[in-house]
Amino acid sequence: MKKHSLFLFFCLAAVFFALTGCDHDGLGGSSDGGSAGLGITQSQLSQNPTRLAGAQVTFEQALQMALVQTGGGTLKEIELERKKNGTLLYEVEILGNGRKVEMYIDAITGQVTKFKEKRSSSSQMNNGSFHSQITSANAARLSEIGLARLGGGTVEEMGWELSRNGYIFEIEIRDAGGRKHEVKIDPATGAIISIKSKR
Repeated sequence: MKKHSLFLFFCLAAVFFALTGCDHDGLGGSSDGGSAGLGITQSQLSQNPTRLAGAQVTFEQALQMALVQTGGGTLKEIELERKKNGTLLYEVEILGNGRKVEMYIDAITGQVTKFKEKRSSSSQMNNGSFHSQITSANAARLSEIGLARLGGGTVEEMGWELSRNGYIFEIEIRDAGGRKHEVKIDPATGAIISIKSKR
């Protein structure tokens, strides 16, 4: 990784944290290190939509950090998830310049904890005009739509994935009976595209 890119990243991260503050009174966080899933409920989404599951880094900040690290490109996917060890991460995939970059960004510290690059011949293109819709506030709004459709539950994962027609918001919800549902939502209209349930 080039030194100037690393320098830009830390400068950008410092600006973000200065603007947003670094309080740790987040929602749905877990300190036991053994749980998985975000565990966000509908009431928590309404309380503070920019601090999802205790994340101090928002979706839009994570996206900008990823683009700085890669020097730009097409966002293929960005997802907020909690690993089984309790670490809260943004998983980001960027395409561009004949390569695919996968990275993890710590949603608390903004640190890049994984950076994997390989060659790619993907023909998917996006000029970034839809990036403005990728915000934590929109993630909260769309998640509430999914939860309302299922009659409640808890959010386990959430994020955007690029399709041929633009981005689709995807969310995993676990209902009160422990069943998991994968819900796809059109972020422009809020319409439910599909629901896939697992036992």
